[in-house]
Amino acid sequence: MNRSVSKSPHALLSTRVKRAILWGALAGAIAAAIRFGMIELDLFRQACEAPLPLWCWPREVLARAADNWMYGTASLALGVYVLLRPQRTGVALAAVVVGAIGLALYNAGPASVGLVFGLATLARARA
Repeated sequence: MNRSVSKSPHALLSTRVKRAILWGALAGAIAAAIRFGMIELDLFRQACEAPLPLWCWPREVLARAADNWMYGTASLALGVYVLLRPQRTGVALAAVVVGAIGLALYNAGPASVGLVFGLATLARARA
């Protein structure tokens, strides 16, 4: 008897895609912790009113980068780049990681597109 063995969903994903999902989840979790623990927390917001103390600069830089769509734009640019050059799996991983950061830090639209482009490129480059 010849039985066809169905593969589990984990067997269908390449190691690269699994690694990208893990790195993306880690980056997203860190970005969410920064968002809810540093940027949106009223304690920090009130303490970082003008004049801006020196220890508030990292918060201010992260918040301004989110306000100017830097995370989403970077992820989208990296995602488009790997669509044009699919052999660049390191750049695809960067698109996924920056996309996860953008999802957590207010740039969900372009960041999600870059993240999906990065994951699609990694899924295509099965090795």
